[in-house]
Amino acid sequence: MQPTSSRENLVKPIVVLTLICVVVSAMLAAVHVITAPIIEQQQEAAMQATLRELMPQAVGFTEIECALPRVVHVYRDEGGMGYAIVTLGHGYHGDLSVTTVIDNTGSVVNIAVDASGETAGVGTRVALSDYTDRFCGIASVEQVEVLSGATYSSKGVREAVELALEAYTLVTKEAG
Repeated sequence: MQPTSSRENLVKPIVVLTLICVVVSAMLAAVHVITAPIIEQQQEAAMQATLRELMPQAVGFTEIECALPRVVHVYRDEGGMGYAIVTLGHGYHGDLSVTTVIDNTGSVVNIAVDASGETAGVGTRVALSDYTDRFCGIASVEQVEVLSGATYSSKGVREAVELALEAYTLVTKEAG
């Protein structure tokens, strides 16, 4: 029996680990291909549920393009009630997703804030109705003060709502 060479001892583990990495990568890619459409459907269903909650009287929603940065989606109510605009604001721990409903006069009707990435009990207060209700009926975010103790998060919500108002102005100007 011949002793194995040091070269073989060095190459064999590298080959084995490389094969393991290739197999695991292929498995992850397969899982992604299978689950991506399901995740997309669930996200769309969640968005439709949010839109229905914020605009219960809406007939249906048509997504329209908006080239502004940090504007994720713009939906127009097919019944002419207004627009629902999803924007991103800078929170304390990253981006805050805010869905803002704006009527045909340019006033905010309702907002929903996803503050799940913010500090529990502090930054997450921006998603509570006692703060979000302050935006109803406004045409400028300057009318809403920031929350004490949640300054970054509330400034992020104000930023997102302001961006939604800008997007509203842009898409209504383009529409006619």
